[in-house]
Amino acid sequence: MTKTLPDASLEVTESQHLAGGRLWLVAIGIAISIFLAASEITIISTSLVTIVDELMNHEQGSWLITAYLLTFTGFLTLWGKCTHVYGLKTSLLSSLLIFVAFSGGCGASQTMNQLIICRAFQGIGGSGVFSLSLFSLIRIAPPGKFDAVSAAGSAVIAIGMVLGAILGGAICSAGAWRWIFLYNVPAGAVAWVLICLAIPNNFAHSSMPDRRAGIWDYLSQKAKLLLTTADPVGCFLLLGFSILFVTALEEANVTYEWSSALIIAFLTVSGVLGITFVLWEWYIGSHRKGILEPMFPWRMVRDRVWMGVLLGFFVSGPATTILYIQIPQRLQTTNDNSPLSASVKLLAFALGSPAGSFFCTLLAGKFHLPFVHIVMMGAVLQTVGSFLLSSVPTTLHVWGGQYGYMVLTGVGVGMSMTSFYMSVPVVVRKDDQAIAVGVSLQTRMLGASLGIAIVNSILVNYVKAHLNPIEAAADPNALSGFAPDAVRRIREVYGAGYNLQMMAVGAFSAVTPARDLTASHDKKGIFFMNRIAPGTSQLYIADADDRNERSLLSDPIYEYHATFSPDGQWVTFTGERNGDGNADIYRLRTDGSDLQELVATPSVEDSVVLSPNGSLAAYVSTANGYKANIWVMDLETGKRWNLTDTAATVADPSRMNGYFRPAWSQDGEWIAFSSDRNVQWDGHGEETFMGLSGWEHTQELSIYAVRPDGSGFRQIATKPGYALGSPKWSPDGKRIVYYEMARQATWDSHRPESIASANSSIVSVDFATGTDRRVEVAGSGVKIFPQYISNEEIAYQIKGTTKEGIYSTAGSYWNTTSNTSVSIRSPAWSPDGKKVVYEKTTWVVRPMEKELYNWDSDWEYRFTDVFPQLSQQDRLVITQKQLGNSSIVTMSPTGQNARLIFDVLHTYLVDETLVRQGLAGAFQPSWSTDSQWLVFGVGSWFQDRAQYGGWLARASANGTYAELLTTSSADLTSSSTAVNSGFPSFSHDGKKVVYRVWGANSSQGDKSQLGLRILDLESRKVTVLTTEWDNLPFFSPDGERIVFTRKMNATNYDVCMIRPDGSDLRVLTSSGANDAHAVWSPDGKIIYSTGMYGFRYECALYDNTFQPYGQIMIMDADGKNKRMLTDSMWEDSMPLFVPNSALRR
Repeated sequence: MTKTLPDASLEVTESQHLAGGRLWLVAIGIAISIFLAASEITIISTSLVTIVDELMNHEQGSWLITAYLLTFTGFLTLWGKCTHVYGLKTSLLSSLLIFVAFSGGCGASQTMNQLIICRAFQGIGGSGVFSLSLFSLIRIAPPGKFDAVSAAGSAVIAIGMVLGAILGGAICSAGAWRWIFLYNVPAGAVAWVLICLAIPNNFAHSSMPDRRAGIWDYLSQKAKLLLTTADPVGCFLLLGFSILFVTALEEANVTYEWSSALIIAFLTVSGVLGITFVLWEWYIGSHRKGILEPMFPWRMVRDRVWMGVLLGFFVSGPATTILYIQIPQRLQTTNDNSPLSASVKLLAFALGSPAGSFFCTLLAGKFHLPFVHIVMMGAVLQTVGSFLLSSVPTTLHVWGGQYGYMVLTGVGVGMSMTSFYMSVPVVVRKDDQAIAVGVSLQTRMLGASLGIAIVNSILVNYVKAHLNPIEAAADPNALSGFAPDAVRRIREVYGAGYNLQMMAVGAFSAVTPARDLTASHDKKGIFFMNRIAPGTSQLYIADADDRNERSLLSDPIYEYHATFSPDGQWVTFTGERNGDGNADIYRLRTDGSDLQELVATPSVEDSVVLSPNGSLAAYVSTANGYKANIWVMDLETGKRWNLTDTAATVADPSRMNGYFRPAWSQDGEWIAFSSDRNVQWDGHGEETFMGLSGWEHTQELSIYAVRPDGSGFRQIATKPGYALGSPKWSPDGKRIVYYEMARQATWDSHRPESIASANSSIVSVDFATGTDRRVEVAGSGVKIFPQYISNEEIAYQIKGTTKEGIYSTAGSYWNTTSNTSVSIRSPAWSPDGKKVVYEKTTWVVRPMEKELYNWDSDWEYRFTDVFPQLSQQDRLVITQKQLGNSSIVTMSPTGQNARLIFDVLHTYLVDETLVRQGLAGAFQPSWSTDSQWLVFGVGSWFQDRAQYGGWLARASANGTYAELLTTSSADLTSSSTAVNSGFPSFSHDGKKVVYRVWGANSSQGDKSQLGLRILDLESRKVTVLTTEWDNLPFFSPDGERIVFTRKMNATNYDVCMIRPDGSDLRVLTSSGANDAHAVWSPDGKIIYSTGMYGFRYECALYDNTFQPYGQIMIMDADGKNKRMLTDSMWEDSMPLFVPNSALRR
């Protein structure tokens, strides 16, 4: 019986974002929350006099502001940390509840002490509301809309801060100061309800309890997680540093002199705590991985771009905060305005800030201006505006030009702060974003506190130097006892002091760091590459009957291939937590606590399983030679050894030689696994005059076993022409179960157009003899991941088609996802058969320019769509295949100013169905030397190239003109002469194009329909360059050579090179596997995709891919000095080096 979740909203994944009414409800709730937290910062400023008068305690009045700021600043980063344990939704609702509750407490306070205490706790809640609401904007923003959402958030902050002052003055003028706090209660309650109802329970890994699980079980699990992974020392050090530092700055030159012992002591102790905090975070981040999670991940400290952004928050904090305080003070003191009137006039500045946020969004979103330029523009406007405000007359009358200066400064502040905030998700990896938002806000507040202390000292010292002691000690807003001349003099002196403050603000603004976020400055540039892999992958755990499903990790990033330990206490898994594409292995408790990194290297580590006694871990690794081998690690000592690349296991180096999916026997004496060792490389499809038509490799697997010390290596089961994979032991250790499928099916099972025709069986054999073969499950469908639940029952998965789900030989079936875009993969059952762990994947494509793991430390790896090429004028062109409909698109190398050049669906040349399958489109665009033209192939490719047409086309660089350069036929089978032409490349002078041809008779060896051709664009004459099975030609930058791919024999493709006149043919690779897709690097090296190191995982277990073994390699133009550039689980290809010089144009 099929079971589905009762609420489809629970199917929202990280990559799907929110949409429609749900998005609007959450946005409204967050906007209310941000407004309340921001307004509470300033609302007290115009209410303070009224409150202290009624409570009759002037001595402690300043603590109403200080108490809130201390806890608000101190807890900003701590709330970000809470999301890692309790999730975003739980943490945000908790902080909002604290804020609302203690706002009510503030309104009900009867004494100053009560009010100060409630203000402190209100600050704790306000801190979480402020930081987590801003963090929520990153999560709820639909793709491509974060610029607008972040600008809206910045605008709400600005409006909240200015309206807070206005509301405070208005409410107190009505004699009801308690309502400056009490109005938070109904407004906060509305926000709480909206957020609670509209944010799905598991959206953005919010870690709310499963609706079918007990709340106390959930809370106890989270409490255990907090105790086992939290960083209490770091929390204490950070909180102590923040509170003492802010207290010292708030009280200096107000209650105590800077030279007083108390201020010096506070600053000294805060400095010691701050330094100790940094050292402690370095220690636990570097030496105690997996035991404690640092408050501030040390990798963020090592990220120079992020630290530059953080410095930007620090130095821009003073300008933003001081202006909100200083402008009303000046209007009240120098211009004798009432608090309410001063707050209203502040609107000129406050409304300029949202305008700056809007301009920032416009420049970043529509005009694709780099962040660095927006930051610089904002800093210039902010600096100019501040210095102009320092020239405002000190007369009683408010000079009209002052409003213009305020608007100008506000626009600059809005642009600077919005651009810095927008940069957080760009430069910080996803799992660090909550911490990053909290840290950035805390850094901004610390900078603001320092700035306020500096400008206050400037004002106090100037007033003391230019007024007599009595006048200097007087309250500038209560001068009724002074003579008119004295009042005028006092106001003018304060006005001059405020002008000096504005000069200091201008100085802060002028040092705003403008850092180029397009590439790290310690890199040579960007290395673009394409990856075919799921867009998201998240682990879940559930009862074996599909009840009580929950996310396994509280902070998932990209995890897969999980399995239970033999005692059922641990789950081991593969995760790319150190970078997209870098597969490492981990373990954690089944309740989600005690996450431990087991092995993390630049190589692939995967398929980790623990021994029965828990002392050893077996896993797959490509370390020491890039090939997938079975390794074992002693968990206590960390010692690692290779079981399958030894003198006793030597295999034919020219053939396949990978080892996959290890499984321990129940007694710990044996490790079973699958292997394609000594299997000949081969493709798929129909027979041709040179082997099979499909060049993508298929896989033949057998089942083997070896002892943990490397002895006893032997084959258990094999079947020529078949893949036997994913072995698992029976509970009594006597039998091994595995899936079995024909070799051709290993291709069909990972292609969407053919998976429905693929089939496999579940088979078991006697371990001791390899005989007594039993077909446990037959019939149609791709049946994979078999596992014994008991000696009599076997569970397994069927993937693809409408049959997809979890099955067992006892007749059960379930599928926990009703969303067709979400797939369950690699299920594994607990030893008692009561629990199951699995990943849910989606194929949401990585965004253009997404950062990937850097295997070459000199370059910053980023994702691109296919066939990228850079023009001489540094314009990037791609086939927008994964991110679009296989049309031609150009853009800057930083992904900005995108332009559609050729829309393939607006032609009659392709079948839209084939386009959706990735088998047709406008492929391999190439720039002319003058960057005025693009040439590309448009038509059908791969296995359809012999049936449907392919044409060479060229289009102008601005997309206004396009033409066909060759002829073809929509149906090649109806013509004996028409050919499919494609994959072109311009010569260095832009006069010729090299391309490949294929026809209906090519597979029978018709030389007239095989090989490479050169087209002279002026005469349209076509020259035959080769007549072999050649493809993917590419002119060298100097035009002297053409690199291309040739099928050398029935099973192998190699990278070759030839001169344009047909001479000097060279074969540059000889791995035995496919070597193809070769292009030139700027310095004349050749970059290509290779299968020489084989599969990294069982072929049939992949989805939606072509050549999952493909990795990127670089070599000299003569074929020497070959070096790997990637080492991932996935199909990596389409390389392009873009130096920093091209990024800065």
